[in-house]
Amino acid sequence: GLIAWKLFSPQLPYKVKIFTVTSGKVEETVSATSAGTVRPLRDSLLSSELASKIAGVFFDEGDSVGAGAELIRLDASELQAQLAIIKAEITTADSQIIQATDRFELTESELAKGKKLLEDKIVSDQEFERLKTNNDLAREDINIARANLARLDATRDELELRITKTVIKAPFTGVITKKYIELGESVAPGTPLMDIVDDSVLKIEAPVDEIDVHKVQT
Repeated sequence: GLIAWKLFSPQLPYKVKIFTVTSGKVEETVSATSAGTVRPLRDSLLSSELASKIAGVFFDEGDSVGAGAELIRLDASELQAQLAIIKAEITTADSQIIQATDRFELTESELAKGKKLLEDKIVSDQEFERLKTNNDLAREDINIARANLARLDATRDELELRITKTVIKAPFTGVITKKYIELGESVAPGTPLMDIVDDSVLKIEAPVDEIDVHKVQT
């Protein structure tokens, strides 16, 4: 009867909604318990390593700079003058070594001849001692000339290093956020020059309730 009709009668189709599945981020808002801060991952305070004057400023606050870009140039004229003097002294010292070496070789030759003449009883012991003393003095002159050249070379290297420090470059790509100096100002070692920050990666610091910590991901 009625029960059999309901069991075997055709069923009406169910209504089904179809959605297209796409990939995306599943995000959840997490509230901080108080105000947080946004900081750059890298920042640097550029300071002078020398006592000098500002001879060039090539960027201003808010400017973007690339790694290695020249930001500031210090006056290097005095250092350059000192370097020119030292290089001239090095040239003279090289000549002195050559002359001392020639004298030493001459005394070596005279000493060898004197030794043979001493064995043949042609020269006295006093004359041979004079030749030996001259040889010792000539050897000492070479040592003194070489030590002088080494000192001058070290001074030249130090001056060249100081000259490289008159050019202040950006340590990384970033933005100039603060400029502390102006063209023509005198600076001392340690004087702040510029602040630069790397704004490509930022660090967020904010207190979060510990029950929400697991929701925070980097």
